[in-house]
Amino acid sequence: MKTEQQRVKEKIDKFMKGYVDRQVYGWKPEMDAEYQAQKEAESPKEKETYIEYGRVPLWCPKCKNIMSKRLDTKMYWIHGMCLDCVAKMETQLRIEGKWEEYQRNKIKENIRSYIKETEQQVAEQKRTLDNGLSVVNVVNEQLGSIEYEKWHLNQEEIKEHKQRMDDILKMMHEDFEKAFGEKVHVEKTS
Repeated sequence: MKTEQQRVKEKIDKFMKGYVDRQVYGWKPEMDAEYQAQKEAESPKEKETYIEYGRVPLWCPKCKNIMSKRLDTKMYWIHGMCLDCVAKMETQLRIEGKWEEYQRNKIKENIRSYIKETEQQVAEQKRTLDNGLSVVNVVNEQLGSIEYEKWHLNQEEIKEHKQRMDDILKMMHEDFEKAFGEKVHVEKTS
């Protein structure tokens, strides 16, 4: 026979079960047969939206441990796994003697990304030079008065600035090719 305390607890648990998911520290989806059965019973969901691609999972895709550390998020976006898995992977690379190659590839990809961003900034700067620079200053907020200025450089100065930007980009591409023996392969934007 159940005590009064047990019956009240069962009633509360039954009531709360509809509102609160079970959360147990260290719980993994693979360990729970009820979770697996529920997941299999669900109908296939519609195509994932782009927002779902921007979410960090609760469990590491590789080791299935909870990603609760602050650096786990950063490592997930870089490597697709938690900090512990990255440390194990890098340790294994050092043991196998592949660390220098791995490190060189990481540096190469970072430089390639930097050059790509610089090219985008240069393209934006060139558009600004062609269209002129507009400056709006609020003179008096209560009266709603503003100052509007449009700045244009003469064509010779624009040409000189564009040539300097192109020279710097060319130098960056040549240095990359000289250091790594391959081209940057960056698409040009407008």
